[in-house]
Amino acid sequence: LIGYFGGNPFLHPPMIGFPALLSISLFGLSDFVLKISHFLIYSIFAFFIFSKLRTKYHEAISIIITLSLFSIPGVLYLGISYEQALWSMICFSIVIIEIQKNQIDYKKIFLIIVFFSFFRILSLAAITIVCFNILYKSKSLDQFIIETKILIKNSYPLLIILPFLIFSFFEKSTMTVGRLGIQFTELNFILFDLHKMIIESFHYIGSFVIYLFFLISLLNFKKNISILSFILVLIAIYSNVITSNSKYLYEILFPFLIYSILFDNLSFKIFNLKKFILFFLITVFSSNLILLKNFKKFCIDVENPMLEKHFYKVKFGCWFNDNHPFDLKKAYVFLNNQNDFNYKKLYVPGVYYGLLPTLINGIQMKDLKIHREINQNQNKLNLENNISWISADAKLINNDQRIKYVLISDMSNSIKLEADLINLGWKKIFNDIEKSFLTKISVLTKVE
Repeated sequence: LIGYFGGNPFLHPPMIGFPALLSISLFGLSDFVLKISHFLIYSIFAFFIFSKLRTKYHEAISIIITLSLFSIPGVLYLGISYEQALWSMICFSIVIIEIQKNQIDYKKIFLIIVFFSFFRILSLAAITIVCFNILYKSKSLDQFIIETKILIKNSYPLLIILPFLIFSFFEKSTMTVGRLGIQFTELNFILFDLHKMIIESFHYIGSFVIYLFFLISLLNFKKNISILSFILVLIAIYSNVITSNSKYLYEILFPFLIYSILFDNLSFKIFNLKKFILFFLITVFSSNLILLKNFKKFCIDVENPMLEKHFYKVKFGCWFNDNHPFDLKKAYVFLNNQNDFNYKKLYVPGVYYGLLPTLINGIQMKDLKIHREINQNQNKLNLENNISWISADAKLINNDQRIKYVLISDMSNSIKLEADLINLGWKKIFNDIEKSFLTKISVLTKVE
C-alpha cells in the first residue's frame, strides 16, 4: 500500500539516512564524511555521559571512565561506522538515566524514544524499562494504577511512529518480529553461548568488568531489579541473533555499564569498591588502546582471516566488527589510472550498499546508468541461478560482454571466483593486502 501510493517501502526506519544526507550535503561524498556523521553523534553521546559522571566523580576520574568506556573497540566501531545499533544504544542509556530522577517526565521519555525509533525501530524496547520502573517502585496497587494512567496519558507521542511500526511489524516482519526466537529458553544458550559471546565482544578484561558489575547489581537486587529485568527482556528479544553479531550485546550491555557506574552503590559495610572499579577501568582503557593499536598481533593468527564463507576469522575475544575491514581506495585508484578503463566496464560483486563504493570513488554520471544495469543484471542472474546475493558466478560474469573489469573483495567464495575467472581466460592485474587486517583485494581484467 505504501509503495502503491508512492511511499518508500524501505524496511529500515525513515530517518536512518539523515546523518549521511546532512554530512554529504555539507562536505561532499566520501568514506570519511559518511563515518564522521555517526562519529559526531558518538562524541556528543560521550560528552553527555561525561557530564553526568562529573556530578558523581572528580573531573579527572570522569575523564578516565569516559575514555575507558568509549574506547571499547566494538563500541568505538559502532561510533565510526554507519550502524543503526548506535542509536538504540544511546536511546537505552538516556532513558535509563531519565527514570532515575525523582520527578520522572514521561512525556519527555516518550519523545526521546520516538526520536530514536526513527533511526532504529528497536529503540521502542526502552518502553519496557519505564514499565518495570513503575511496577517495582509502586508501593501499593493504587499507586501502580495512578502511575500507569499517567504513563498512558503521556504516551501519545508514540502515535507519530505508529504507521511505520505497523509497516515494520507486518509488511516487513522478517526483519523485526521474524527475528524473535526462543533461544533464551535453551540451557545451552544460557550457560554457554551467551557468555562466550560476551567475552568475544568485550575481550577478557572488559567482560570481567561487566560480570563484576552484574555481581554488584545482584547484591543490590532490590534497587537494581528494573535494570536487570530490562537486560533480560533485551536478551530475550535478541536471543535469536545475539550469537551472530556482537553489535547486539553493545546495545544491551553498554547502557548497563553506564547505569552501574552512575547509579550502583559501590560502597559496602566491609569495603569500598570505587578504588577497585577505577583500577579495572584504567586497565580496560589500557587494554583497549593495545588492541586498537595492535589488532593484527593480538587478534589475527592466520594468513588470510577472510574465509570463503564470508566470515572474518579472529582470535577468541576479538569479535569487534560487524562489517569486514576492506579498504577499496587503492584498487579504485589503480583502475582510474588504466588507459582503457571506465565504470561502464566494471562489476563489483559483494556486500555493499548498492553502488556506494563506486559512487565514493569518482564515478561520473554518464557512466552510472550502465554500471548500475550491470550490477542489477548480475543480481537478477544470481537470484535465478540460486547463487547467494553476497557471491558471484564467473560464467555469468564472463557472458556479459560489457564487463571488462571485476573488483573482488568483500564477498563469499572470493578465492573461487578469482580462480574460475582466471580459468576462463581473465588476468589478475591488481592484488593488495591491507596491512592491519590482512584482507585481500584483487582486480581482474578480461583478456580479449
